[in-house]
Amino acid sequence: MKVLYCSHSLLKRISGEVFMKRKKGGFTLVELIVVIVIILVLAAVLVPSLLRYVSKAKNASAISECSEVLQASARTAADLASEGTLTSQILNDSRPIILQQANVSGSFNTEIEFEEDDATILAFEYLSGNNLHVVYDINHDPRIYVDEEGSATLTRMNTFIKQASDYITDLKKDNPNLNSLDRLKLIENAAKNGGLLSVTERQKKGTPYEKNDLYWHPYYIGSVGQENPPMVLFANTAAETHGGWSAKLIYVDGKVYQAPDKSNINIAGWGTGNSPVYDYNSLQTWLEDNKYTEVK
Repeated sequence: MKVLYCSHSLLKRISGEVFMKRKKGGFTLVELIVVIVIILVLAAVLVPSLLRYVSKAKNASAISECSEVLQASARTAADLASEGTLTSQILNDSRPIILQQANVSGSFNTEIEFEEDDATILAFEYLSGNNLHVVYDINHDPRIYVDEEGSATLTRMNTFIKQASDYITDLKKDNPNLNSLDRLKLIENAAKNGGLLSVTERQKKGTPYEKNDLYWHPYYIGSVGQENPPMVLFANTAAETHGGWSAKLIYVDGKVYQAPDKSNINIAGWGTGNSPVYDYNSLQTWLEDNKYTEVK
């Protein structure tokens, strides 16, 4: 704040001198250039400081939100445990209620992990209202922190998923009775509007696909007639089309899962009338049955 005060005083003095010059008959080009240079130097000093201050304020706000979510999660887990009904599915199905209790505008990016013996919350990831990726990990120091790289990636992923969801919403506005949609149209729409999203190095690190260029493809599960059809992403080497519906990687609920040993598993069967995948829970079962593992 002292720097700002001094800078403001200097600017006032410069302004006054310029005004006096005008009253006395103007100022030279050299003097004008000197004034401009001084102002630019001050801006170069002040702007980075201001940006750092804003960044710290955003981080603090995001961490505060996550802390509120943690407390609400802990209360919910404790209540369920006291009732003898605490399970991973019930706790994670309660996430919308937890966010309401925490009075925050963000969203969970992963499931909540907890200790079964005493209901202690172990870990979860949260996207704050100002779009920062915040991680809670009981084994990390500090336990709540902003993942800068993850924030950028999550923003891109969420924007990509929202684009697909908005496409369905717009189609249903034009046709309220829409109950069927070729999923290829989702992919074609994404390819035409910014292109399919590249899988990042971090997302495929440690997988058999580290040296492959992979692209995320949007896919809704269940019926398009639902109010908000669940949206997931699958990845393969095709940059513009479905790539044979091959799912080398699958992105759901903030996590990336890899197919076993470069297996060429395709998800064409998901779109059939007797699909084994129709919601998030059935997808988790399918991932386990097909031996997909989470990319850490």
